[in-house]
Amino acid sequence: GCIAASSITVGFWGQKSSDQEQNLLHYCAESNWDVINVAFVSEFGSSGYTEVNLAGHTAVNCRNNGDCTSVGNEVTACQQTYGKKVLLSLGGAAGNYGLASASQANDVADEIWNKFLGGNGAIRPFGPSAIFDGVDFDIETPNQVTGASREPQAAFYATLATRLRSHFSSSNRNYYVSASPQCVYPDAMLGPDGTKTGTLLTAAQVDWANIQFYNNGFDRCDGCNIFGSSYATRLGQWASWAASKQSSFLIGVPGADQARFADSSSYCQGGYVSLQTLESALSQACSSYANFGGLMIFDVSAEEVSGGQTYIGSATSYTHGLSCGRNPLGSSGPTSTVATTATSSTRSPSSTRSSTTSSTRSSTTSTSAQTILR
Repeated sequence: GCIAASSITVGFWGQKSSDQEQNLLHYCAESNWDVINVAFVSEFGSSGYTEVNLAGHTAVNCRNNGDCTSVGNEVTACQQTYGKKVLLSLGGAAGNYGLASASQANDVADEIWNKFLGGNGAIRPFGPSAIFDGVDFDIETPNQVTGASREPQAAFYATLATRLRSHFSSSNRNYYVSASPQCVYPDAMLGPDGTKTGTLLTAAQVDWANIQFYNNGFDRCDGCNIFGSSYATRLGQWASWAASKQSSFLIGVPGADQARFADSSSYCQGGYVSLQTLESALSQACSSYANFGGLMIFDVSAEEVSGGQTYIGSATSYTHGLSCGRNPLGSSGPTSTVATTATSSTRSPSSTRSSTTSSTRSSTTSTSAQTILR
């Protein structure tokens, strides 16, 4: 029979890093993924409205009532037919988003709850029955509208997450908050940073963090990526954060070598490692840190490039077979047909415990056909 896997797999969908990216349901039907982050809510807060850009998967961006009901139907099928968790990812590498005040952060949280989660807003862009399982924070830039400094911006994201959790507590459904920081510690936008007030990863409750061991700008030069010169230090720092917050951390990698994409300059900017190297990193992290939670890959469309299906299929299967670590989904987490002996402690998130994922990915601009890469 199936038993709860110790480690989970997370994939991002919606930004078409490969132009051959299939619809959401295609990836939900696979055993590769336990959680899929739909990316991105690239407009919110200081832009004056909230909008999801899916890089041409829909005819228009998901802003008004019923704009993206076709995708919403797939979200529901992913959850009900295939048992997947589907989160909505906020931010991305570009867009028109930012928070100018705590009051605005609370307003945005209310709007996200009512538009996309368990609220009963009149405007439901994904349709009235589509309810996402939580949100991921992929905040990569300071306030793009007002030019606000990073310190208050970071504090207001903690406010947003905390307000969302207050809504979660009113439901008997499990919701999650995840974050996807870069491997540089602390992350410039998300923390944890004791020198700034109320950063997301310091002040908010996050179920897991997808640590982005790629796409790290200047830090590629000092070895933040897997098995680089600073990798072990950074991994230990994120593991310590996870332990201190009773959270989990996932190792995040690109799903394919950027050279396999037509626009190689835009895909993840380094960090791809061989399957053997990745499996070694996963095994070491799992055996060394009790709060290791699994693997994140950006993005699922890497399956569509040469060698991608084999790479992702092998990496996710290997992750599901690990018998150490901590399942960040707790008792409601995925099941694996791999006969593992899960001896790690797992946390069952109540409706008041969600996850915050701020992964720096590609985010699309307000033009629905345009992809904005991380």
